[in-house]
Amino acid sequence: MFGLNISTVKIKLVCEPISLAKLILEQFQDYTYTGVPEYNLYLEWKKPSSERVHNHTTIDKIDGYYSQGNYVISSPHYKGVINPQSSQAEFIFSSPMPLYDFEYFLRIVISHALYRKGGFLFHSAGIIRNDRAYLFFGKSGSGKTTVAHHSTGMRILSDDLVGVLPSSDGVVAYSTPFWNPGWHHHEKTQAEVAGFYRLIQSTNVTRISLPESIAVSEILSSIPVVPLNEQFCVNLIPTIQEVLSKVGAYYLHFLPDNTFWEAVGH
Repeated sequence: MFGLNISTVKIKLVCEPISLAKLILEQFQDYTYTGVPEYNLYLEWKKPSSERVHNHTTIDKIDGYYSQGNYVISSPHYKGVINPQSSQAEFIFSSPMPLYDFEYFLRIVISHALYRKGGFLFHSAGIIRNDRAYLFFGKSGSGKTTVAHHSTGMRILSDDLVGVLPSSDGVVAYSTPFWNPGWHHHEKTQAEVAGFYRLIQSTNVTRISLPESIAVSEILSSIPVVPLNEQFCVNLIPTIQEVLSKVGAYYLHFLPDNTFWEAVGH
């Protein structure tokens, strides 16, 4: 039994076998936690036989669904349930890639937990410049990892998923351990948000303000899983509107170099 603290979400994990717990602790060493948890997650991993490895379907290819308010993943290899109301989750699985599958499931847990805390998990590259966080987002392939790679010397919250929570006088972005492959170790950190930037690959560099209605829709579409629940989706809209009342949102037309920072300004 051990704990993780990711984007203010404090999770107690009960994990079997101990070999998986050791792998998780090594992978998430900057995010370990020993205090009182807000969420409980039970994990049970079974190493598959060689025949089942050959026929294995990875967890990201399985469509989860909501049933009576719970998020469910069900297949021959994966049995997962997240109960947002009770802040309990269970994941029993057989897989040749236990860390990959655990991380994928953990992302969904964090997305639900941040929703309950009044924030959201956000598909974006979060980059800290002059102690403020800039969140670059868009569909897969829009350039999130590209802008992160072209932000040399700056702290990066993640090139894939960032925690977002409104504060009393602003909005705070939190790092996560969820990154695309190819990155070295990065520290746990946070910063006040300076702006949301919807990426558009272009032949020129320019920043254009996003109308609130479009910004709400764009941000909502970059929140994983939770908006699939109709009621959760409705509840997220005022949260996003609150965030946008404090922080600007823009289209950012950019080239695959660091010149986009000239348009971002600040």
